[in-house]
Amino acid sequence: MSKRLMLDGGLATELEARGFDLSVGSLWSARLIVSDPVAIRDVHADYLAAGADIITSATYQASVAGICREFGVSVDRATQIVREGVRIAVAERDAFCEISESRQRMSRPMVAASIGPYGAFLADGSEYFGNYAVDAAEIEKFHKAQVTCMRSTAADVLAFETVPDLTESRAIAKVMQMPENADVAFWVSFQCRSPTESAQTQQGVIASGDSLESICYDLLSLSATGHLKNLWGLGVNCVEPQAIQLLTSCISRAKMRVLSASATEEKERTRIEQIHILSYPNSGEVYDPQSKVWSWPEDPYFGTRALKRVDPTNHDRACVKRWTSLQIESQADVLGGCCRTGPLHI
Repeated sequence: MSKRLMLDGGLATELEARGFDLSVGSLWSARLIVSDPVAIRDVHADYLAAGADIITSATYQASVAGICREFGVSVDRATQIVREGVRIAVAERDAFCEISESRQRMSRPMVAASIGPYGAFLADGSEYFGNYAVDAAEIEKFHKAQVTCMRSTAADVLAFETVPDLTESRAIAKVMQMPENADVAFWVSFQCRSPTESAQTQQGVIASGDSLESICYDLLSLSATGHLKNLWGLGVNCVEPQAIQLLTSCISRAKMRVLSASATEEKERTRIEQIHILSYPNSGEVYDPQSKVWSWPEDPYFGTRALKRVDPTNHDRACVKRWTSLQIESQADVLGGCCRTGPLHI
């Protein structure tokens, strides 16, 4: 395995941990692009200081259509807001490189422009189930608008995150094959079912029930045949850390299947070998949508709620240590965090 890269951790939940109320409206952390960009910048700075090689912009929930709906602004103004979310990350990365002597002999950190799934625009939690009640053309239209908006920013890579089903994966692939997007690097990260459901057959499945390995194989095959040369990585996010080893193994098997195909030429083999596997799970805590509270489950991985009450500081540190060990044991070469993770995890 090549040198592993460190992705940042959760942005919105880290902002919430710092006292920000993101429950108003449907834009989540993207609302702060307008109301408090300094807060976003500070989180980016802390992840860079923690050693992140890649930081993601605060644009997961910031679709052009969603901002128009939320703020009642024009498409042009909404586009400016989305691009500003990326600019904040780029500016903080550039400032970090200028002042950090420790980075002089290291690679320049990357900025990933976060693009949430169609479900994030709906703001109804459907990215955790998939199978939207719209046709593929509508999903493709949504992502085409997002990519068109992001393409002119200084981001190093586009990050399609929390993708829950096959239809959306295919729509993204179709958009990224368009001539105007052919040179735009991107990754796709999938939302997957819990480890209990996945482990029953030892085959990871994404939120809609589709096979993770099969979907990744299809995307990698497109790259191998030259139709998706800009595919930078495939991964999973917003999943339980206990599932990471299983899920990243699914992606790794898909890569090996494409590499072992006799029709794959040497140039294409090299490209496939260089495609990254990303893993950025949640902290291990479980979210209760009714009470809107995160809590530690009683399981062998992360201890008990009783321990959490008795010694929360040591419990948190022990959980970060366990989270880290699960990441290290995975097949991923890009490691980061999603909900409820912070700079300490990185």
